Amino acid sequence: MFQIQLDHHGSPDVLVGAVVPGPVLQAHEVRIRTEAAGVNFADVLVRRGTYPIALPLPAVPGYETAGVITDVGADVGEALVGRRVLALHPFHGGYRSHVVAPAEGLVHVPDGVSSHAATALGIQGLTAYSLLHRDGGLTAGQTVLVHSAAGGVGSLAVQLATAAGARVIALASADKHERAQQLGATVTIDSRSPSWVDQVREHAPGGVDLVLDGVGGEGTISGLGLLAAFGRLVYFGTASGEQVQLDARAFGELQSKSASIVGGNVLNHALRDLPAAFALVAELLDQVASGTLAVDTTNAFPLTEDGARAAHQAIEDRRTTGKVALIAE
Repeated sequence: MFQIQLDHHGSPDVLVGAVVPGPVLQAHEVRIRTEAAGVNFADVLVRRGTYPIALPLPAVPGYETAGVITDVGADVGEALVGRRVLALHPFHGGYRSHVVAPAEGLVHVPDGVSSHAATALGIQGLTAYSLLHRDGGLTAGQTVLVHSAAGGVGSLAVQLATAAGARVIALASADKHERAQQLGATVTIDSRSPSWVDQVREHAPGGVDLVLDGVGGEGTISGLGLLAAFGRLVYFGTASGEQVQLDARAFGELQSKSASIVGGNVLNHALRDLPAAFALVAELLDQVASGTLAVDTTNAFPLTEDGARAAHQAIEDRRTTGKVALIAE
């Protein structure tokens, strides 16, 4: 079995390919031949050694794998062999040519949905939905500010928020505005503009009801100032690399508006109710199959050492849109 692993933390060059024995198939498990392994920003943090949950080294990154079942354990029906499925790996391990997963934790991939697209509905699909509806309490008619609106989570959040009847203000670099508009954003603002905060205020003079912030740093402080009364900022990452420093003024801002800041971590929701998480992923996959939810699959890299390094570098350089995946030959 081939896998991409890291033996120590550092730059993308610490990702190395290795051939190792495949895991023994347990009675309740299936073996999946990988067609696409999803790549998330969290994988970059794991590689850097800054992920909140430290993984023992050597570690194999990757939260999700889509592919075809080739073998089943003694307690699993042979009818599953040949079925294309999505498997989630809550504690990583997806950058492999073959993976094993519990049979009860698989999601069927509908015809017409590529394995690459399917990987987008794992961690990123669950995250986008949870940020909006579970952490953010979104209701129709509200205004939502989405950071990194053309990225993996952001592009799905724009669509899901629009479908829920919200007005979306999308923050993204100027070259990604057309894509954000295609996804349903009402307003697009250049995230690199020094006046982006003022531009948001022009389009939402009464403030925004919800901010989805996976960037961190000063952007989080600015987001708090943009909240409307009873607004909510859902903080789910530090893509900027800058930690958030909340002072008495920031808390005063929240108090004066009866606003709040909420931490968003999809794994907490998923692990609390795994069947519900799998059902939601299946529903999102059906939306992709029906054409009501779009996934950008332009960022495909080979499932090789060089491919994994290039994928991580592209994410770090902010050159990607939609879902990044490693594709097996």
